[in-house]
Amino acid sequence: MTGVGGRPEIVLEGHPSDRNAPDGWRTYHFLYKPGNLSETPAVVAPHQPRLDWQMWFAALGNYQNNPWFLHLVYRLLQGEPDVLELLSPYNQPFPANGPPPKFVRATLYSYHYTRSQDCAGKQKCAWWKREKKAEYLPSLAINDKSFVDYLKQAKLISSGKTKPFRADNWLAKAVVWSRDTIGQPEGFHFTFSMFGSSILAMFLNRALF
Repeated sequence: MTGVGGRPEIVLEGHPSDRNAPDGWRTYHFLYKPGNLSETPAVVAPHQPRLDWQMWFAALGNYQNNPWFLHLVYRLLQGEPDVLELLSPYNQPFPANGPPPKFVRATLYSYHYTRSQDCAGKQKCAWWKREKKAEYLPSLAINDKSFVDYLKQAKLISSGKTKPFRADNWLAKAVVWSRDTIGQPEGFHFTFSMFGSSILAMFLNRALF
């Protein structure tokens, strides 16, 4: 699926003012999937980063077959904090404490690992090289009528006001509290922390009891 032709990847970009601007587009960065050409590939397993994984599947098709992708774009246009926390916390183009973009677009690229011979004699060398394949999604604004109508028809956003979610049991309340307190944990470190804590508890249980 990602073999000889390279790894297909979608690059999401936002612009603060002009949907037709030739430059000034700012790239959204993800925690795990390839994006920045100079960024070291992330260690993932045994964590399963759902959003990054779904972005890869979306790159194998088109946005028409991935309505969730349009919902993601809509939330980026809103500057939704819970959605922004699913992305990389470093060097985000439109952080939650600032204004969201006016327009968002997506471009399809093919990524390849940089070959060792291409880095010969260089002090620094990018991990990836890429080539542009196609426009994946034209620039959209949050008030584009056809865009909003589609999301409503697909029941991805509500036509009216919705009641905010309220945790109604102690476990749900604990999860909401921890998320609000510490934010979105990094998946790989969180998984190994939980695994290591379980192993330590098992040994302590055997040693003490």
